[in-house]
Parts: sequence; C-alpha cells; structure tokens
Amino acid sequence: MNRKAGGRGDIDRRQFIDAIPKVLSNPAFIIEHKPNKDDDYQDIRHLYFKTVTLNNNNYKLMFVVSLTNIEQPKLLSFYNVDDIFKKINESDVIVYKDGRKTEIKLQKTTLNP
Repeated sequence: MNRKAGGRGDIDRRQFIDAIPKVLSNPAFIIEHKPNKDDDYQDIRHLYFKTVTLNNNNYKLMFVVSLTNIEQPKLLSFYNVDDIFKKINESDVIVYKDGRKTEIKLQKTTLNP
C-alpha cells in the first residue's frame, strides 16, 4: 500500500487510518505472532485482520500491534493484505476467531497442482 494517493493505489492513506477503530474493535480474527530467528524484533505481536469498505472498494487490512507492554499495546503498522500466507509462521496461533477466543496452531501446507 502506498502512503500517498496515486501509484499502485489510489486511496488516501488517511482513510486506512480512519479504519483503525473498525478493525481493532471488531476484527474477523487475530493471529498471535511470536518472534523467530528471521525476525529483527523480539516482542510478541498480534495481527488483526478485517475486510472494510473504503470508497466503495473492499480492502483486507492487517494491523500489527506490539504487546511489549501488555498494559499499553502499541499499533505499529497496517497493510492492505494481498497474501497473508507470507506474513505468518507455522508456529503462530489464531487467538480470536468469529467473536470467540480460540487457540489454533497454524500449519502451512504445500499445494500441488
């Protein structure tokens, strides 16, 4: 997602920022991502996912929240997600789905055509 209108995207970044309350207050699901050897950070992060409509277009958004201080979680970044498969690890856990807390360990599979 570009930070400005134009280029690959034509939606103003401000509209994605305005979507923050929608996504964080009522996500479709949350994945807990724990750092691994490939990460250059050491905090546990929650990845909030939700589809929102902006300018009559649907966007799948992912918001990254740091849990370094559980009393004051910090929003680090957000993305228009085209391929979440690359953004999660096999050891990550779905902690929230369909309005319920859950604990499902993720597994990646290889699709053979």
